Amino acid sequence: MWIGHGNVIERLNTVVIMLALLNMTTFFLKNHKSVIIYIVINIAMVVSFIVLSKNQLGLSNSSASDYITDTSIAILFTGVLIIYILKINKGALEKVELDYKARKIAEKENSELKYKTLFENAQIGIYQTTPDGQILNANPAILQMLGYNSLNEIKNKNLEKGELHGNSERQKFKQLIEKEGSVRNFESKWKKKNGDIITIIENAHVVKDANGKILYYDGFVENITERKKAEKDLKESEEKYRTLMDNMNEVIIVADINHIVQYVNKKFTEKLGYSSEEIVGKVGYKILHDPSNYEMIEEANQKRINKNKSQYEIPFIAKDGHKIDFLVNGAPITDSEGKIIASIGAMVDITDRKNAEQALKESVKKFRDMADMLPVAVWETDLAGICTYTNKMGYDLHKYTYEDFLSKINVLSLITPEDKERASENLKKNLLGESILGEEYTGQRKDGTKFPVRVYTSVIYENKVPIGFRGVTVDISKVKEAEMELKESEERYRTIIEAFPDIIMISDLNGNIIFGNPTLERVTGITVDDYNNPKRKAHIHPDDQLYISKSIIELLKGKKNHTSILENRFIDKWGNLHWFSGIISKLTLNNKIYLQTITREVTDKKIIEQELEKHRNHLEFLVQERTEELAATNEELVSTNEELHNQREELEAVLTNLQNAQKQLIQAEKMASLGVLAAGVAHEINNPLNFIKGGVVGLENYFDDNLKEYKVEVAPLLEGINVGVERAAAIVTSLNHYSRRDDLSGSKCDIHLIIDNCLVMLQNYMKHKIEIIKNYTSKSHILMCNEGKLHQVILNILTNAVQAINDKGSITINTNVVKDKIEIAFKDTGCGINEDVISKILDPFFTTKEPGKGTGLGLSITYNILQEYNGTIEFESKPNKGTT
Repeated sequence: MWIGHGNVIERLNTVVIMLALLNMTTFFLKNHKSVIIYIVINIAMVVSFIVLSKNQLGLSNSSASDYITDTSIAILFTGVLIIYILKINKGALEKVELDYKARKIAEKENSELKYKTLFENAQIGIYQTTPDGQILNANPAILQMLGYNSLNEIKNKNLEKGELHGNSERQKFKQLIEKEGSVRNFESKWKKKNGDIITIIENAHVVKDANGKILYYDGFVENITERKKAEKDLKESEEKYRTLMDNMNEVIIVADINHIVQYVNKKFTEKLGYSSEEIVGKVGYKILHDPSNYEMIEEANQKRINKNKSQYEIPFIAKDGHKIDFLVNGAPITDSEGKIIASIGAMVDITDRKNAEQALKESVKKFRDMADMLPVAVWETDLAGICTYTNKMGYDLHKYTYEDFLSKINVLSLITPEDKERASENLKKNLLGESILGEEYTGQRKDGTKFPVRVYTSVIYENKVPIGFRGVTVDISKVKEAEMELKESEERYRTIIEAFPDIIMISDLNGNIIFGNPTLERVTGITVDDYNNPKRKAHIHPDDQLYISKSIIELLKGKKNHTSILENRFIDKWGNLHWFSGIISKLTLNNKIYLQTITREVTDKKIIEQELEKHRNHLEFLVQERTEELAATNEELVSTNEELHNQREELEAVLTNLQNAQKQLIQAEKMASLGVLAAGVAHEINNPLNFIKGGVVGLENYFDDNLKEYKVEVAPLLEGINVGVERAAAIVTSLNHYSRRDDLSGSKCDIHLIIDNCLVMLQNYMKHKIEIIKNYTSKSHILMCNEGKLHQVILNILTNAVQAINDKGSITINTNVVKDKIEIAFKDTGCGINEDVISKILDPFFTTKEPGKGTGLGLSITYNILQEYNGTIEFESKPNKGTT
């Protein structure tokens, strides 16, 4: 046994502890009987324990008897003590019970007093009603709520009869309170004394007697009409707010201080693809942002926690994974006590702006790259005139290096000292808002050489504040040379006009003369001083003024560019009568219509015609008077008459030929000027093309020698430059062929090459619009012709074909060698030519185009050139089908 070890004293102590634990049961004894049972059980246990364990404990009989005696006395003493304690407790309990009853009576009286006070002074309504709806009691608050003056007045009202509220609501109330024993927060409509309806919230419970019979309902009523109205207004306000938020163009998101999303508007779901259910209630930034942006979000949130607004740009991740850049304007949301409870963010999609900024950067780079390719100097300065940027041509034009410009060169030092003051004044005018549209100065290079330039300047603004100047400097050396050549050409043209025997005059629609050649003054006496004088002495004969006016009106209203040949009388400055024969044409200069008159004097011819008419009128009289004489000379007169008639026809034919020759001379002079200009342009373009081609070759060699590893990367760029140079060279070649002088002797011509050159010149009008189908013969052919004239023939025919195609179409070119001649067929899918005018298309000045879009000389010149080389031209055309 576990008590069989150790010394006796320790074992006895163990027994004592066990007995002490057993003695703790005395705290649960409530009367004398239980105490006696407790004593008997304890003594019996001690005796049994000592008797059974005496040998094991090593106790003698006397020791065991002493222990049993001592322990029994102790147990008896404990029992007596417990009985005494019970007596004390009983007295104390009786006293406590008396005190409790007295206190309950006092509390009841006090409670009734408090209830009465509460009943009378409560701010909410308190009532008592019988189950059948009769009001037993009501406090002043409910009387005031319903507009009654006394309790007796309201006691006459019965809730069951609907005198205070609807029967249906009362029935529902009764069902709830009888089932549950109470109702809480029951809303219903009550009727005031004056008939007004109020909304109340009701809390009531059943009061029963000792037998469970219902005595009455005790309830509390609170008028929540104003609260309901406020809730309705709040709900409407919230709905308006929500509608406003959902219809805003900005993306709106509301999150609490822990980043939990509370609300997102409709624009949010449209932009980012998340539904409200997918995002509300979750940590927004973990879904919508890349981890690299978390720190920025925390900083912005901390600002809002500190009651500060924030603004920042940040990318959001949409549901489909693509990123959208937003400008976020965040603000804190506070409760009624000013405590931060959430934050709201209004976000604007700035993806387009970001793209625009990127495009701007790329555009600036393209501008820089393109500026370096421009044949003019582009530069920028600060307000002091110090150069801050120039393109490659800026260095080349003035022979400065990049390092020279780093040393702060003033733009005024790039022109001669004589022009500096004028240039400085022009810059000041720019700052004052005056527009300076190209000023000519004398430029000065680093080596001191001078050259003419034209400079265009403007002010650079930043936030509407001027920060510098931007300008373009154009080397006009070639322009000056061209101006000189043009001046000489104009002088030659003026010499031709002044020597022209016919009258050439340009006038406006009011009759004021704009230009007249010397023949005008010589024949009519009209001087420059008379040009704007409506009452000048020289004028059209009154009998012919209506005829001329009608012809001008028909010309202005019609589609033709010129009238038919007009014959009219004219009275010169000295009163002499003249006969004129000529045409009037429409001219458009600076969007204004003028009239050009080219006419020649036919007075002598008219006198002859009048004499002939006079002889015809008097012929019968003369015949009667001189029958015999006329009979003898009749044959001679007939012969003379025929000769005069033939001379008249010859004169009319000569006049017509002279008029056509005059117009063709003007057109030829224009074409000659165009040829000179084309040759000049081709020559000027060839030089920079050679520089570019040489630069490309130099770059290729440089990459071969020094940067072979990058050659593959730049090869497409160099190839692109070469293609551009070759294309420009092809255009220049076409211009050179076109501009060859007509007076050169015949040479061997390749018709296919000429056709291709003309197609190059018309490429800009055919691009993305007209398909060219070429079926060239493989038979050998050589034409001995003037190459420039052949270019003009092919270009005129192709131009008509291109202009005949309004939208999209095709031009088919077939060539064939038949015997010793070559046939060329041009077939277009254009608008075609009507049968009634196809026979006139080779006539000079005949055109079906709108005014200002054709002279009517193209096919006429083509026909004349082909006849010159024994060639022919034939047409086949159907309206809306095309022409061959």
